[in-house]
Amino acid sequence: MGLINKMANKIRQGLRNFIQYNPAPESIITISEGVDRLTSCVKNRIWYNGKSKQLAELYKQLDVPETMFWKANMTRGQEIRKIHVGLPALIVDTLVNIVMSDYNGIVISDKNSTASTQRWEAIEKENKFPEILKEALTGLGVVGDGAFKISYDKSIIDMPIIEWYPSEQVDFTYIRGRIREVIFYTDYYENEKKYRFAEVYGYGYIKYELYNDNGKEIPLNSISKTLWTKGEKGCTFDKSLIWAVPVIYGKSNFKGRGKGLIEGKEDAFDSLDEAWSQWMDALRAGRTKTYIPQDLVPFDPKTGQLKKPNTLN
Repeated sequence: MGLINKMANKIRQGLRNFIQYNPAPESIITISEGVDRLTSCVKNRIWYNGKSKQLAELYKQLDVPETMFWKANMTRGQEIRKIHVGLPALIVDTLVNIVMSDYNGIVISDKNSTASTQRWEAIEKENKFPEILKEALTGLGVVGDGAFKISYDKSIIDMPIIEWYPSEQVDFTYIRGRIREVIFYTDYYENEKKYRFAEVYGYGYIKYELYNDNGKEIPLNSISKTLWTKGEKGCTFDKSLIWAVPVIYGKSNFKGRGKGLIEGKEDAFDSLDEAWSQWMDALRAGRTKTYIPQDLVPFDPKTGQLKKPNTLN
């Protein structure tokens, strides 16, 4: 037995000396992202809007292959009508309508349930909450995330005001993987300059900030179009509360953001539009033309003029 083990060890050693494995060299793969998050949101919005002119203008400006249907320039003399099928809007609207058809309101669980229910019904009616909810669901389907902003302004109405802000107007501040702040943006234009007003909603506080078009923070009273022209910085309250409700659907390639139903399907939509447009062009080119001799065309007995043909007869 010992002799056999020695022979086996010698064979193994020989194979190790004969076969040598060299580790694979490290390689770096560089992939261009193409568009940032805001551009991606704009692109999804245009696909949802479904206007052919907007799609053509969009893809003329995007860094995408020239062979894409909405990017390509047609050969002179062989132009076809570019048609958008409208599938992105159909997908989103159908799912939103299914969800909204099952919406039966919100049930309040509280010791004083009757008073709380009546209070919520008044808030829901004043804010037209079903319409806001439908807008939010549509926004989630298109751009993937957003947030409800809850504010209280007694000069407008003596109850909470609920607003929906889509992904383009919202940023999230993450700490250890948890959302700790929701920042709402509103753009103002004054004296041919653009300003961005930021409302920072955190746990126990709301802060107001104003930025010029260079991204530099400036005093709140620099413009006259905001309600906070007196230089108010915000307010504080119970640190266990945040007057914002972030909503994130799916998981986007952009960290911490949502993924809409349209995102990542642009190539499929582009190909479908190309197939449909070519089909309609072929149908138009192959349309049959009927020739009727003048002797067989009926005349109007009152005027003596040729009657126009009726394709349904």
